[in-house]
Amino acid sequence: MASVLQTGLAAARRRGVVRSFMVIAVLPGISSEVFDRLWTARVVDIFPMPTLFGVQGQAAWFTVFALVGALIALATSLITNRIAPDRVNALHPAKLLALVTLIQGADITGFALSGSLWPALLAMWVRKSAHAYPVQAAWLNRNVGSHARATTISLTSQADAFGQVVGGPPLGALAGRTSIPTAMVAAAAILTPVALIYARLGSRTIGRPRPADEVT
Repeated sequence: MASVLQTGLAAARRRGVVRSFMVIAVLPGISSEVFDRLWTARVVDIFPMPTLFGVQGQAAWFTVFALVGALIALATSLITNRIAPDRVNALHPAKLLALVTLIQGADITGFALSGSLWPALLAMWVRKSAHAYPVQAAWLNRNVGSHARATTISLTSQADAFGQVVGGPPLGALAGRTSIPTAMVAAAAILTPVALIYARLGSRTIGRPRPADEVT
């Protein structure tokens, strides 16, 4: 176990995809924490629940919101894999991940500033659909040898959790002192460097495939 952990940490210290992903994981962790914890409060505090097709009450509507979001995310995944499989399965999908990150930031901002329920929900659903993790995980797997793959993926997940722990309370305090939309806009701004890192990473790695057993 010590040897595997040492190998994973060594991979994280090297330049390239793995090291960049460690940095990337922290910032979305910070951003996602404030949105995931406060979007419900934003909806409950600002928007009255509609009465439609006999559906009433917050519990029923939030169930509907979750189901619609899951269906949209599934449809988006299927359609994307059908119309753009080369981009999704590219050796270094940096440009795609940068675009997805910018979409997430725009959706968080749109949700925070929306004055109507349905546009806010649409922004939330699009954010849920524009999830970078599947493509990022596949990219990481292609760039890490089997001897360190599990440890490296675990370290990346821990970096995300670290971002949530470190960034969640300050942004929560910001929401308490100012407003939830202010904290969410700040969370969206945190994603901007992530897109820049992806773009920079892609310019350095695209077109330079690595051996399957090498850690980059």
